[in-house]
Amino acid sequence: METPSMGVCFIDTCIILNKILDEDSYRTNKFFNDVKNTGIDCYITPSVQEECEKKINTTLDYIGASLRTIF
Repeated sequence: METPSMGVCFIDTCIILNKILDEDSYRTNKFFNDVKNTGIDCYITPSVQEECEKKINTTLDYIGASLRTIF
């Protein structure tokens, strides 16, 4: 039998980007540990997914343009 969830959480862009970039690692890791330990289900809305993809792609484009300029 599946353990019932303690709640639901919708993750914001800042949490995802903090995890990817390893920024504010204490708070981010605490959040994910708390989620794991309490059994809270986490979801990402399509708008947050789009925002993350846009920020990541913009950053990659910037890095690519910078490298092309340098080399």
